[in-house]
Amino acid sequence: MDMRVGIWWVAVVVVGLFVLGPDNFSATPSARGLVVREHADRLEFRWRGPVDAPMVAAFEDAFDRWTEDARPFVIALDSGGGSIAEGSKLMERIRREKRSREVETAVAAGGMCASMCVPIYLAGDRRTASPRARFMFHEVRFDQSATAEIDEMLSSLQKAMPSTSRSELRQKLVEYATDMFFREYLAPRVDNEAWLAGIRKSVPGRDVWRSAADLVKENTGIVHALE
Repeated sequence: MDMRVGIWWVAVVVVGLFVLGPDNFSATPSARGLVVREHADRLEFRWRGPVDAPMVAAFEDAFDRWTEDARPFVIALDSGGGSIAEGSKLMERIRREKRSREVETAVAAGGMCASMCVPIYLAGDRRTASPRARFMFHEVRFDQSATAEIDEMLSSLQKAMPSTSRSELRQKLVEYATDMFFREYLAPRVDNEAWLAGIRKSVPGRDVWRSAADLVKENTGIVHALE
């Protein structure tokens, strides 16, 4: 088996077992979760916490409650990231909502949108942020709860490619899954291809932070307006 083809195939299969951002969010448990605020001209959905269950369930219930209301939805995010699978489900629901209404995403002053939060933010028709709001990009990471499944995949790869060490296979799996994540989740909505390529080169082994003001100054197209 060609190593690149084999590892790439496994990365595609197990992408749901990766996370973007550990659950190191600083909010206290009581401060986490979804809060809905009703305004005359919009419905605001504030999420504070990781991209993980019960995030999708909370948004599904809230969106269903207001499904007959024509007001735009504003999704205000403050999250350290989390599950690719959970984030993907929420993005799909946002896409469905956008068929019948405008959906704006926002990050307030003092808030952050890290890792898997960024693709959710990018799902907004209009994207606003405080100049001091923080955004973070990094490599995908193995979900610690899926250790057994990942070990099984690595064992299968090593049987097919016995001359390649397990540590090398593990690193290549992360590398290819990160490439896939940047291509599928970020590239379609980031205007500056050269900027995104530079971020991709910078993330191995480190977190790369940008303020919302930086993202506007660097012409990324991620943030539409500073507020």
